[in-house]
Amino acid sequence: MDKKPRYLYPRNGRWFFEPRGQAREYFGFPSKPLGADEAEARRIATQLNQDWDNHRKGEEEAPEVAAGTLAGLIDAFREDPVWYLQKPARYRAEMDRHLDAIKEEKGLARVAALRRKHIKKFYNDLLAKTSPAIARERLKYLTRVLTYAMDELEIIDHNPAARISRVKEPPRRTVWEEEEVQAVIKTLQESGRTIRKDGYPMPYEAHPEVALAVAIAYDTTLDQQDTLALQWAAWDGEGFLVEQQKERGTVRVYCPVSPETRAMIEAAHESRKSPYVITDGSGRPYVDPPGLKHRRRPASFGRIFRKACERAGVKDKTFHDLRRTGLTEYGNTGATETQLSGIGGHAIGSKVIDVYVMPDKESAKAAAAKRWNRKK
Repeated sequence: MDKKPRYLYPRNGRWFFEPRGQAREYFGFPSKPLGADEAEARRIATQLNQDWDNHRKGEEEAPEVAAGTLAGLIDAFREDPVWYLQKPARYRAEMDRHLDAIKEEKGLARVAALRRKHIKKFYNDLLAKTSPAIARERLKYLTRVLTYAMDELEIIDHNPAARISRVKEPPRRTVWEEEEVQAVIKTLQESGRTIRKDGYPMPYEAHPEVALAVAIAYDTTLDQQDTLALQWAAWDGEGFLVEQQKERGTVRVYCPVSPETRAMIEAAHESRKSPYVITDGSGRPYVDPPGLKHRRRPASFGRIFRKACERAGVKDKTFHDLRRTGLTEYGNTGATETQLSGIGGHAIGSKVIDVYVMPDKESAKAAAAKRWNRKK
């Protein structure tokens, strides 16, 4: 009889395919039972080895192999009109960022061979090398893809990622000082030179469009995606009427701006060449392509913003912190929970107060004064 195929071993009268090393990671299982028929076991093992050899040579995988892998499942998920294609573009971009990372790291794993221990290890490895927030989001989208495999494709009968406990990260509490916001805006409006660590002067350009984005986000409490997606059709001269996609459906939010920001918007409006309010100078909206290192996208919005923060001396602040800052200032000046929900687009009774609004000493004193004056 011909030479026994690689990774084929007899156990108590039955045959098993037991890959090793990278082959084991490729197939996604430590052992696959092939039955008692030696000829059939040899045939299956030979085909599996051929699949592995083709992959190592960079050749295209056999369709049945690709279809059974996590990478193949993700590709099928992205073609589904309900689970993926009908979602808003910004939501799909967020999904893609995590799905691409899953596909790159675990794309060769066999879906049918995934067990809870594999998902837990995947999540724990993410916790070790990223943040709890990233690990949580990545596990969320992996769970969704596997639910799709179970409910729609019916290639698995249970979801191994369902109800896996996750580390609860304390909510971020950072808010901007108004002076910091204005310092970053001013830095973005001016060109100049900065001194690198090696003493070499490095020129930098003004980015008034990014300054405008910071001002709008600070006033309106919109997040970065919603700010960069603003269009002139939503502007009425005093604020923006924004549609936000929530789990409960489309929410319409009116976002007024301050007189100072209104003047910046009107100045930009006079020379507009695009339907978008915030553009990269060529009439196109700013985008941060997912999966690219910051050094490979020097003109990205995020990189320009971070560099401006460094030059302005602002540390440990993010663009999203502007949202918390705006809602906090609204709350500290007397906005009710209903008003805060209307401004932020949250449902009444949501945890907007706990997560975003950071009451300060003055708001507590003002609340106490109102209470005591009422009793007089």
